[in-house]
Amino acid sequence: MTPILLWQETGHFPQTNDCWECFQPPLFYLVIKTLASPFAINTWVGLYQLIQVVNFFLSAGILWFILLVVQSIPLPKNLQIASALFWGMNPELISIGALATNDTVLIFTGFLLTFLFVRYCQKPSISVEIALVILISLLCITKGNALVFALCLFSIFGLSYFKPNAFQIKSIARHAVYGIVMFFFVGHFGNFFDKHQKLGYAFTINQFKQNPPNWLEEDTIYNGRKGVTTITNSFFRMHFLSLVDTPYNLNESKQYPMHRTSFWGQLYGQFSNYTFERYPASWQSLNNDNFNFTRINYIIHLPLFLLFIWAIVVGIGKSFKHPFKPTTIHILLLLAFVFFVMRYTYIYRDFSNMKVIFIFPALYSIIYLFQSHLQKIILYKYVLTSFILIVILYQINFAYLIRELIR
Repeated sequence: MTPILLWQETGHFPQTNDCWECFQPPLFYLVIKTLASPFAINTWVGLYQLIQVVNFFLSAGILWFILLVVQSIPLPKNLQIASALFWGMNPELISIGALATNDTVLIFTGFLLTFLFVRYCQKPSISVEIALVILISLLCITKGNALVFALCLFSIFGLSYFKPNAFQIKSIARHAVYGIVMFFFVGHFGNFFDKHQKLGYAFTINQFKQNPPNWLEEDTIYNGRKGVTTITNSFFRMHFLSLVDTPYNLNESKQYPMHRTSFWGQLYGQFSNYTFERYPASWQSLNNDNFNFTRINYIIHLPLFLLFIWAIVVGIGKSFKHPFKPTTIHILLLLAFVFFVMRYTYIYRDFSNMKVIFIFPALYSIIYLFQSHLQKIILYKYVLTSFILIVILYQINFAYLIRELIR
């Protein structure tokens, strides 16, 4: 809200260091500012509510996309219904739908882009290429991590050369022109050139870069909130027992559970629990029954999480055999966003940067890879029962959240 208010007051888009969120590209702010103008909305609360309204429609669109993706994969009807409830009622997805955030637009558009990527994979055409270039360019001047989609686009162009008779000079030249146009368009209108000129780094955000973590031994230089302690601990361990013991975050600097130092532990907790992050303060639940329901939820999720990991391994194997197939596209998108968040966390290290919503722009691919793998498993009834139990636990978790919010 603050960047938009500053823009309304001064008539100019604020500089990177003018406020906490002023480092973001300007298009999302421009859209909200334009929508606010006819209604003379120029207060913090008014803009907050306007963005919530916009995100309500984006969230409804995301839910519709989820239903389409689930329905597109042949599974028994009752498993499709349970799966649609599992994905559509995800706590983190619902949570951000209630907030004034620009993450929702990226997740919504991620479904469209993934559909176009898959369509291009199945039937390459210049019209789809142009649509992808335009959409990704606009998204990159809306939110910085949309640049991952740009990297994926040119990776997919590269994969297309593996098709028979596809390695042609005119195709390479056309893709090079796309790259040049996007570079200057996004660099200029996304304020990346301006940040590089004034601050020396095009991707400056609202945090300072930290010293890199060591592989094995924790350093004594970093003095922020843990966070990434070592590469081994934070990116190769989950600390599941810590999650079960303390099924939430402690946001203080000194006192914290071990799972707060694990990239995977943070994603796991956020994915399955409304009150895991305990932020803002009104979203905290201190009820012991809620903690026990959450522990049960974590335990039921675990086999599904391991099944998902196995689905990724199988998908990677297929990608090596068939480098320009839909499965390869989904693997590429998912891994690109996972590695982006890992890299982001590696640089800034505070645990608050370990956000599962930063991976949700690849939600189409996440659902597709998991659902497709369900076609081949024997434990059909176990997965169905797990989905149903998890959805019930989501509602119990939600009830405890509402209980805290209305106090």
